Amino acid sequence: MPTKPSLLEIIHGDHELQPIVQPERAESASTLERQFIRFHELNPHVYEQIVQISLALRERGFKKAGMKMIFERLRWLWAMQTKGEDYKLNNNYTAFYARKVMEDHPQLQGFFRTRTQRHEKS
Repeated sequence: MPTKPSLLEIIHGDHELQPIVQPERAESASTLERQFIRFHELNPHVYEQIVQISLALRERGFKKAGMKMIFERLRWLWAMQTKGEDYKLNNNYTAFYARKVMEDHPQLQGFFRTRTQRHEKS
């Protein structure tokens, strides 16, 4: 059974990351939410990394964090460990990931500040 990475491994990226898979171009014509869902289906390991970092920050005493900060950290890690596109994580997905993390992990409820999305206003 693989061991869970330590906080320092998460922060410093001392563990191997799986490559990010981009959806097909035809799929990118769909709504932003559908694009996110497809990206998440292809890359569940991205979500796992986001959750690990979020939980590590909470354990360190952070009451709030920014999803874009986590994205930039992950971009750096992927840039060091994989080849391909420079920005493999689309900033358009940060709000979806923030909501999903807080929904799935009660201890992170309210950890990320979110705004009302356009489709939620009606």
